Amino acid sequence: MGIGKTGNILVNEMLNLDKRYIGLMVNSAIGDMSNLKNFKNTDHFLFAGQDGSGRNRDVAKGFVKKRIQSLIDVLIKFQDQKVACIFCSSDGGTGSGSSLMIAKALKQACSDKKIIICAAIPRLSENEISLKNATEFWNELIDAKNKKIVDTIYLIDNNKRHTYEEINDEATKALDMAFSLNTFDNTGTIDQNDSNRVNTATGYNFIMPLDKKYTNLQMAIDNSIKNSVFLPPPSYDCDYLGAVIQKEYYRLEDLRNKFDVFKVDYCAYSDSENLIVLSGLAVPRDGIDIIQVALKDTKEKNNAKYKEDDLYVKIKDEVVIEKDIDRGENNSINTSTVSAKILENMFSDNFWND
Repeated sequence: MGIGKTGNILVNEMLNLDKRYIGLMVNSAIGDMSNLKNFKNTDHFLFAGQDGSGRNRDVAKGFVKKRIQSLIDVLIKFQDQKVACIFCSSDGGTGSGSSLMIAKALKQACSDKKIIICAAIPRLSENEISLKNATEFWNELIDAKNKKIVDTIYLIDNNKRHTYEEINDEATKALDMAFSLNTFDNTGTIDQNDSNRVNTATGYNFIMPLDKKYTNLQMAIDNSIKNSVFLPPPSYDCDYLGAVIQKEYYRLEDLRNKFDVFKVDYCAYSDSENLIVLSGLAVPRDGIDIIQVALKDTKEKNNAKYKEDDLYVKIKDEVVIEKDIDRGENNSINTSTVSAKILENMFSDNFWND
């Protein structure tokens, strides 16, 4: 499920890789998804009567509350799927503001469904609104994790490549490989349930494709961590280790010795792939800490623009004051939303505020 512009693009990329995925695009602006290759063949939900959220998370939350009945009707169509992977940005409006609300509604409607959140973290050069949105999203994500609404988390780091196209391509290919873990096993050791257990473990997941030009396993792992488009975890101690490697390059015994696994490892030889998936990791805090520093710096720079001390000019001992131009006021975003008719019991105000 892709929510918002970034989420729609990532879902479109996943569908390009494998048609077995069942896609759903959700947006408040039809133009953000209608131009995507797989739009016509994919279920989609439009918050009707809207034309985007203007990067305003509160407005996006209002969209969900206003259309919750219609949205639930769409989500229920996917109740037979055991896993839902929600793609979104953390810094936008529609995706950032509504994704975790939709995850909560989905979990309430289908309590046994595993929910994966794959969110893109903004570049540090983004504007103040984007960085602030990402910080608010982060707090809501941790809250959703603690309340067991979200099971598994992936965080894409938009700072790692020059273009978003490169990042989206690498992230979706890595995810597709992880979701297909059992299909690369040529020994029959890893089955679909094993793969699901690895991919939906509670906590943070990290994917490491190994470049076989590094025949030394530790060097291959270090290179994969360094070049990953996902935020690295604070520790590589994990609940589950899923891995497939080619026998001519690496040994399973050496691989198992590289990580402390608290529960089970699912490792096998493959004819074609070298891939490590660590799951049930601690959630990385460094990424959001850096964003908070960038947000503080951006605020200070913005505030400096509006200082009036330097607007005074002395001419013959008289002070001439430049005509006041109000730059600071009237630029706030109206975050008021229309009251929604929330579904009785399940979608009361208390439900969303809990």
